[in-house]
Amino acid sequence: GAVIGMQLDSDAITSVVSIDVNPGIELSIGKKDTVKKAVATNDDGAVILEGLELQGVDVDTAVSAIIGEMLKAGYISAEANSVLITVDTKSEGGEALREHLSASVTELLKAQSIDAAVMTQIISDDIDDAVKALAKEYNMSSGKARLICELVSRGGAHTFDELKALTVNELALLLDAT
Repeated sequence: GAVIGMQLDSDAITSVVSIDVNPGIELSIGKKDTVKKAVATNDDGAVILEGLELQGVDVDTAVSAIIGEMLKAGYISAEANSVLITVDTKSEGGEALREHLSASVTELLKAQSIDAAVMTQIISDDIDDAVKALAKEYNMSSGKARLICELVSRGGAHTFDELKALTVNELALLLDAT
């Protein structure tokens, strides 16, 4: 019984990392920083994940592979250079993971001569349950839903419905404007 209990505990998901450009992808991460599951949050994300086998791969390798596929497919370019990384966790390592992934993606894009706008955020408390419900309803990641909620809350002239179809780059431009 103890061996089974230890096995179940080691397979526990400790964080969910969302990567949004327009393709949206969520990676469920286990205790050893390996991907337990990769899920597309929209059709473009499904195209990016096609052919990638990420289960069991460390989170750095998985994020690099996803960014590489987004570059190849033209979703990230010198003009469309915004990437949103969201870490959804209650663990103490969430901030360190957020910072590490931000630096890693920035360096990866810099190596491709892209001056990227890498935005990051952490979702860690119960107040974000409403955001998670919106994400599920609108078929997008929690990270993108939270970014849209931030824009709407700033008192802009836009509604969630108007903003849901925008790319992260377009949302970042609106965020800068407000």
